[in-house]
Amino acid sequence: MKKIVVLSGLCLVLGCKKNETPERPVPVIVVNTPSENQHFVKGDTIRVTGNITCTTELIEVAVHMTNLTTNFEFFHNHFSGVNTTSYNFSSKYGIPDLVKASYKVEVEGNDKDGNSTTKEIIVTVN
Repeated sequence: MKKIVVLSGLCLVLGCKKNETPERPVPVIVVNTPSENQHFVKGDTIRVTGNITCTTELIEVAVHMTNLTTNFEFFHNHFSGVNTTSYNFSSKYGIPDLVKASYKVEVEGNDKDGNSTTKEIIVTVN
């Protein structure tokens, strides 16, 4: 009985050892357009452009646009199967003529190691 206790204790000690691999950094997002708090007029087109870089392969890039008043996401654009360490994105969104609101533009990047990051920019339409 004592041998089993000793072996169990030894397994617990060995099982607690951490895997000391360096942490992988998350993808880095640079949004060129639009700028934070940029104002648009109803009927304008909002162009979302920029670049995502990563130390490992990017597997997905997404651009979302959400009306902050209604919390309705009215545009969602995915670029899947990117398979590169740098990706230039470009999307455009036509704002309906009757909509005055603030919008959240969100860009998301995911890499093959499961790391992800997002960048949010708020714009307004008058």
